[in-house]
Amino acid sequence: MFLKKQHIRLLIFCSLMLSILTTSGCRQKRTIDVPGHLEGATAAKDLDMRVLVAEMRSFEVNFDGSFQAVGADGHIQTFVKRPVPVKIESGTYGISINNVSFGQSAVLSRPGGKYLEINGNRYRGTLNLFLAPDGQIRVVNVLPLEYYLAGVVAAEMPASWEIEALKAQAVAARTYSLYVKFSAGDGRQWDVKSTQANQVYKGVEAENARIWDVIEQTQGIVLASRDSDVRFNIIPAYFSSTCGGVTVDAELIFDLKMAPLCGVQCPYCKKTAPLKYYSWPEVVISKAELYKKLCERYTNLKALGSLKGIKASEYVESGNFYKFLKVELTGENGKTDWLRGDDLRFIIGPSLVRSTACRIDDKGANVRFYNGRGYGHNVGMCQYGVQGMAREGRSYREILKFYYPGVEIKGLY
Repeated sequence: MFLKKQHIRLLIFCSLMLSILTTSGCRQKRTIDVPGHLEGATAAKDLDMRVLVAEMRSFEVNFDGSFQAVGADGHIQTFVKRPVPVKIESGTYGISINNVSFGQSAVLSRPGGKYLEINGNRYRGTLNLFLAPDGQIRVVNVLPLEYYLAGVVAAEMPASWEIEALKAQAVAARTYSLYVKFSAGDGRQWDVKSTQANQVYKGVEAENARIWDVIEQTQGIVLASRDSDVRFNIIPAYFSSTCGGVTVDAELIFDLKMAPLCGVQCPYCKKTAPLKYYSWPEVVISKAELYKKLCERYTNLKALGSLKGIKASEYVESGNFYKFLKVELTGENGKTDWLRGDDLRFIIGPSLVRSTACRIDDKGANVRFYNGRGYGHNVGMCQYGVQGMAREGRSYREILKFYYPGVEIKGLY
């Protein structure tokens, strides 16, 4: 049923030499062929991923060869390769493709082709289009799980990193994807977003032969827990860039109690992470600016009148590691309200306040964030720590068992 390993590797290395000339100008892009034994490997197992890759009112589609569009209203049309892209936009009567209405939804497929390209990004599988209530078109890329992972691993971790680090990332990403799919995807038109809201996905642009080798060597492997009550006992294998020396219990951040997500002391990211991630510089923001940002996102906070005071109301502390979980906000009228630490961080900007593992200082007209440690939410696997462990010769299985203590490593297919 499967190809022999030497044949698989031959396919992978040969595929690196394959170049495709796209219709977007004269730019030449490289396309990686899928290893033969993964073709259709997950199709029968209901493991396709639905990835929300864009929400916009109009866009253009480039493609190799031809593609077919099937509308909710039954309209079917085949578009052949041409010098100009196909225009898709939100119209009066639904989704319009080259000024022809296709109803409230449509499916773009590439029978016999390799990809569809929108906004300079190429995607395997199909593109499902849905007209949202606000008039935007939701673009959902539907493709087999292993193909999806090939567009995730190098988007989340440099492809040049140690091979065991990349394997650990592949297994964590596969596990997280399935957890979200089965726990939250049923009531939506998509399973995951292509951004840091879930995990970064860049489609074909993130693929290369080394990444496909990693996908092949970890095919179907997931992380499970005996105390999990989700399908397949799969855990939400959270990960973040840099933990700053400590990963914390998922119950504190995501209100989820699970043994493999209890948190560990991590001495590894200090050896590999850039200083700006491991110990980042202080950030100062005026209360007026912060209050404006808060009210744009949470209109109920307008009841405070203005932001007079802010302080950490819940936090965790371990040695010299400090992380605030919740902040109390006080208005000029004496009213108070509260906000989750990570919500505050994202409002200010996650590239500025890189984690909530920092101190907050109320400085009158300003708020100061200082003694910052790490980059991300500090739960689960620390990516720079993974690279540090791999450099010391640890296998991906040893790495995963360190960051997810007590986890079971299983072959799902």
